[in-house]
Amino acid sequence: MGIKLLTLENFAKFVEVNGDKTKVEMAKLWPEEISDRTSSRG
Repeated sequence: MGIKLLTLENFAKFVEVNGDKTKVEMAKLWPEEISDRTSSRG
């Protein structure tokens, strides 16, 4: 069982690569399941 750790650097890279997409599109691309509530924070 592997554990993935989210770091600020990893998230920043993800946003940099996918910054032209909507939050909904980014949530679909995120490698782990993410809730609507979590994806709408910010």
